[in-house]
Amino acid sequence: MKKQLLVAFLLIAIQTQAQFVDFNFNSNWSGANGNPMGWASAKLVVPNIVVKDSVIAHYGSSAKITTSDVSSIAGFTNGLVPPHSGLLLTGSIGFSNPPVSLGYPFTQRTDSLGFFARYEPSGVDTGFAQVILYKRQAVAPFKRDTIAFGYTKIEPTGPNFILKYVEVEYDPNFPSSTIPDSALIIFSSSMISGAQLGSTLWVDDIQWGTINTGQIELSNNNTEISVSPNPANDYLFIDLGKYTSAVRLDITDISGKLIESININNRQKYISVAHLANGLYLYQVQDINNGKLAKGKLVVKH
Repeated sequence: MKKQLLVAFLLIAIQTQAQFVDFNFNSNWSGANGNPMGWASAKLVVPNIVVKDSVIAHYGSSAKITTSDVSSIAGFTNGLVPPHSGLLLTGSIGFSNPPVSLGYPFTQRTDSLGFFARYEPSGVDTGFAQVILYKRQAVAPFKRDTIAFGYTKIEPTGPNFILKYVEVEYDPNFPSSTIPDSALIIFSSSMISGAQLGSTLWVDDIQWGTINTGQIELSNNNTEISVSPNPANDYLFIDLGKYTSAVRLDITDISGKLIESININNRQKYISVAHLANGLYLYQVQDINNGKLAKGKLVVKH
């Protein structure tokens, strides 16, 4: 009877609605038992395994994940939840057959997931982030194929958030025209083996993006041109150095979508970014012939 009650309560606690994923973690956490919408964790068993943290955050609020003792439910999840773990993942965990429904609807052929992370291990430990893109077969038995996979370790960061990426690699057995229909994202405050109780991972400002084109690795390789401050609040200040006029500043999101294109006709110029949403952007400065003069990453934080 106790086992049946635990199963029933756990179903309520960690089943979530996968249609919407709160990538910024700033809105109300109205998912099951206080999870962000679209995410699952073992909060009923350990209420503080995942919490909304408005004190330690990259912007607004972050998801704080702490490695905890969840051995009371580990045996019911076919190994998905180790006895000592801190997991936040998209989807739901139940006890039917199969006990897990992972992922949320996603139909982009992206090649990376970017996010900001702060990690404080307890003893020797390492966090990680993992991405899996799925495509369900069109004929019976409608098996869900893994068409792409990505994984990155998260080492201790000190007191600051750092920008991290999971690079997604596609299975060459599927044609390049194959578009996923769902995505699984997992953040863990410990490795599966050797997890240390109390290891804590904060994640914030998650965005799908593109890195294989080189866009995500951009750095300002032209010391003549200055773009500041970064992070920016209301304004950017552009100093072109020896390039006195007739250049263009392009600002894109990390997927490469053009957000702003601004002509600059003086050596120095202030540009308003007050209307841009908080998050990570990329910038590129080009001359009149579209020659690239400088490029880099820009964080907007109001």
